[in-house]
Formats: sequence, structure tokens, C-alpha cells
Amino acid sequence: MKKTIVLPVAALALMAMLAYGVGQVKADEQFKNHPLVQFIAERFDLDEEEVLTAMEDFQEQRYEQVGVQFENRLTQAVLDGKLTEDQREMILQKHEEMRAEQESNWTALREMSPDERRDEIMARHEELKSWAEENGIDLSYFSMGIGRGLRMHGMSGEFGADW
Repeated sequence: MKKTIVLPVAALALMAMLAYGVGQVKADEQFKNHPLVQFIAERFDLDEEEVLTAMEDFQEQRYEQVGVQFENRLTQAVLDGKLTEDQREMILQKHEEMRAEQESNWTALREMSPDERRDEIMARHEELKSWAEENGIDLSYFSMGIGRGLRMHGMSGEFGADW
């Protein structure tokens, strides 16, 4: 009985945590020693490592779902004649490049002041904007993935409406 209650409670707690800007950083950095992990483990008399693993698994599944939704929206844009298949592929490739860059630079971004972080992100935004214009792609196709990622990192309010 205890475990049937724990998984939905843990899932609900994790969704709440993600909604408040936990982000898609490496899960071991994100959840290790997080008060919510400790709280759930203590409340339901579970091993903290089990709770940590469950939260990491949930986060990975959610990340994959968001990626599938992003690809589906791009595919629909191709079907609707708003994008070409080549543009769709270019967007997916650029999105992956940006995700890899963000992941590799996450620590540096976190250590920056809010003003430095804003300036860095805005510079990246301008680079993306130029790239999109050069390739005849509406920048709004990137807000499907980028904005969501920034909101999950708790950064969206610092970067204006485009983000």
C-alpha cells in the first residue's frame, strides 16, 4: 500500500518542482541533496537513493516527451506548408547543437550574475535570430523548445518576451 501511494506523490512533487524552475540539468546535480528528495524519503520511509533514481527517471521521461512534442509540431508545420522538410531538419539540428552547448555551459551560466547571464543569453538569441533569418525560418519555431527550457531553468523572466 505504501509504495502505491509513494509513486504518485513523488511524481506530483516532481511536477511541482519542475514547474517552479528546477530545469533540465544533470539530474545528479539537480536532485542530489535536494530537500524534496529528503522529505519524500523521510515521509514514506524510503531510501533516498531510490527516491533520487525515481526523480531522475521521471525527469528523463519528461525530457523525451517534450522532445517528441517539439518534433511533432515541426512535422505538422511541414504538413501545413509552413516549413519545408529541409527547414525542419535544420531546426532539429540547430536545436540539438544549442542543447549540447547549453548543457556544456550550464555551470558557467549558473555562476554568472543575472546581468551577465542575460547578456550571454541575449547574445545567443541574436546569433539564433541571424541564423533563422539567413535560412528563411521563423524564429517562433524555436520558442517551442528553447523558451520551455529556459522557463524550466527558472530564467525566462530575465530575457524578455521572445524567450
